Amino acid sequence: MTEREREEALQYLKSGDLIGKILEDAKATAYVGEEQNLLLGYLVSLSRKLKQPLALFIISQSGAGKTELQDRVLSFTPPEDYIKVTRLTDQSLFYQGRESLVHKLIAVEEEEGVAGAGYSIRHLLSTNYLTSMTTIRDEATGKLKAVSHKVEGPVSMMITTTNPEINYETYNRFLIVTVDESQEQTRKILEVQRHLETLEGALEQRKHEKIRRLHQNIQRLIEP
Repeated sequence: MTEREREEALQYLKSGDLIGKILEDAKATAYVGEEQNLLLGYLVSLSRKLKQPLALFIISQSGAGKTELQDRVLSFTPPEDYIKVTRLTDQSLFYQGRESLVHKLIAVEEEEGVAGAGYSIRHLLSTNYLTSMTTIRDEATGKLKAVSHKVEGPVSMMITTTNPEINYETYNRFLIVTVDESQEQTRKILEVQRHLETLEGALEQRKHEKIRRLHQNIQRLIEP
């Protein structure tokens, strides 16, 4: 951040109606409806700064807007503070750097991509750490020895899915939301998409990037 950006972000945080301004900025970046879901996603992302963060499941049919909701939340989040993946393997979280996940948001595009990592996700969300022990050969003696590895949290998490039948042990660690799949919501989205294809819409998109940058700086100022 430049000094000017820092001051602008600080003044924003001192606003009286902070929640209202966040929602206004979402609308200003052509996000249609879903105000409560967007606000919840924003707060889940920001909760990565807490000792016990929140986690969110976004459920909808394919193409109904769940990924757009996730991506819009990520666009307001500093890039250095989130990790977006398509798939987590069974052991992938266990072998991260010790502090590489601390106060990060982990976003997964589809729930199918974390099927094997369910246990590590649940444990990380519940305890804020993961530990593992492996056997390696000591280079000095040639003998085998056990080595432990610890990955520290806390982390917040956001996962999208088309499957409403979520594992109960996973389910009770997440907030669950569904998206608006009504015809009226679809009509509004199509109107905005058509507008963004016009010259006026293209010029507005330059302002969108400025708003996203402001919110990223706002979140950079908030300390754990």
